[in-house]
Amino acid sequence: MSMDIFKQSTKKAFTSYKMNFVSFFVGAFILLLFSLIVMAMYTYALYADILSFNMSLAITVIALIGVILLPPLLYGLSYMGVKGTRSPEVAASDIFFAFRSKDRFIRSMGFGAITLTLGVIVFIIAQGILYVFSLSPAHLDWLAFIIIIGLSLLVLVFVLYPLAIFVMDAPKGIQYSFSESFSIMKSYTSGTVVAILFATVVNWICFIIPVAIVCGYLDFMNGHIAYPEELVTIVTLILLILTLPFTVVFLAYMVKDTRPTIKDTAEEV
Repeated sequence: MSMDIFKQSTKKAFTSYKMNFVSFFVGAFILLLFSLIVMAMYTYALYADILSFNMSLAITVIALIGVILLPPLLYGLSYMGVKGTRSPEVAASDIFFAFRSKDRFIRSMGFGAITLTLGVIVFIIAQGILYVFSLSPAHLDWLAFIIIIGLSLLVLVFVLYPLAIFVMDAPKGIQYSFSESFSIMKSYTSGTVVAILFATVVNWICFIIPVAIVCGYLDFMNGHIAYPEELVTIVTLILLILTLPFTVVFLAYMVKDTRPTIKDTAEEV
């Protein structure tokens, strides 16, 4: 039964994804482009020695404001996934769903705080991994990078499951969302494990492909390329535009198919 639900959710998610491809693409593009701009501005403010103190401070403040605005956009993308389970017409403008209500905006910031906390934990673990691998032979550096990316993607998928519940059953809180998520995992263990692994692998493609491209290009150029990390980041974000929307609608279907008692009242906040 658990695996049947996984198969049904995958099939329905793919159908919804195809029907609303343009809207999902534009919504994910807005979210990830916004993320890229924020990261670029913050990095530039940190490392650009030519900037004056006032200019550096201004860019940093703008970047931090951007970080604050990212949770509502992620909330909006998750809403697009929830809406895609019950409507053939998902609009690209739904990415701004959380901005249309003060309560939704506050809710999204609350969930964003949870995500940020998990991100900090991953960052601390990542620093430990990098330190351990810094004592190892240089050719193992890539392994540390892969482990860190894997942890990040796993956290992302782990958060998106409760986020779907949080967006779907609007009157309920964060604790309820995580509680229901763990309950689903417990009741439908095999299907949920496969679902999480499936969603992780789908998004892992966004890392493996650009790394392969960069490695191939490095080999073609005899090891000379100006900014290989930036190239990996750009290609990764481009591919995430394609895979992340499918992930959110897939996880929304998994929630509905495993917990039909959860009400879809996303618009009531």
